[in-house]
Amino acid sequence: MMIENLILITLLVLIPVSAIIWLARRSHRDKYALLVHSIFTTSLIIFLTLWGQYGLVASHYLRPILWLGLLLALVLSWRRPLTGIASRSAWSRVPVALVALTVSAMCLLLSFQALRGHSTDLQAIDLAFPLQGGKWYVGSGGSSLVINLHFRPQTPYQHYAIDVHQINRLGVANKKSLFGNNEDHMIFGETLYSPCNGRVLTAVDGVPDNAAGEYYEGEQGSGNHVLIQCQDVEISLVHMLAGSVLVREGEKVTVGTPLGQVGNSGFSTEPHLHLQALKTNSDGKVTSIPMHFNGRFLVRNDVIKNQAHNQ
Repeated sequence: MMIENLILITLLVLIPVSAIIWLARRSHRDKYALLVHSIFTTSLIIFLTLWGQYGLVASHYLRPILWLGLLLALVLSWRRPLTGIASRSAWSRVPVALVALTVSAMCLLLSFQALRGHSTDLQAIDLAFPLQGGKWYVGSGGSSLVINLHFRPQTPYQHYAIDVHQINRLGVANKKSLFGNNEDHMIFGETLYSPCNGRVLTAVDGVPDNAAGEYYEGEQGSGNHVLIQCQDVEISLVHMLAGSVLVREGEKVTVGTPLGQVGNSGFSTEPHLHLQALKTNSDGKVTSIPMHFNGRFLVRNDVIKNQAHNQ
């Protein structure tokens, strides 16, 4: 897990910061070279700030800082006088430009897919947000695999699931990004509340919580979880804290009923809430459907500031 975090910090922090500084400080031979460099850096920053889970790796607020840094770098680079002196031969400049433009095109294509994932035409179920107070950060969510890890062809029942974390005033979900334990994650132990009126179909408890960065190797991938029948939709709240589940199968719940606490059980490497809605079609096929919270379709890097529910 530490190696993965180091790779992500390199991708999401060191590379974009270096790219912005390079654009701001580099002198260019002509407008063509400056244009290629500007397109490359801009497309890279757009993609990384749409794709990157900044709240989990560094700070959620680094995203606007990168956008501001990019803007300043573009202004500085286009105001700097051109040198007219080639730093390399024409034969080497052309391949470099082609590679830069190819990478730029790939970044823009992925960014387009990410932006498309910010909405869906499918009918969604309206829910109350299951966490109260605080700032809640969406690590995965949306209708595109670029911004939602659940949107894989092999897991259609998870397509519109979201992963929720808590961030502090610095925009950080884990107080110790590289070496944190469960307790270092802001959301660990936070109380979960029913997002709807319904009946508890399943309530599982007693699955041990994983150490941060490790998977539980047992058969129960959902870990401790609660499944609620809300009208004709089943709502799952997954990876709950061992020993915290407060409801039982068959129990009726209303919006705001305490269900348990956020943990790190099942197939999970860090404390978070996995939330999804499932519906059984007339042909018996179970599919994932989108969720709205106060009319809002949540996607990666969204932040929710919600108040306590009125019970």
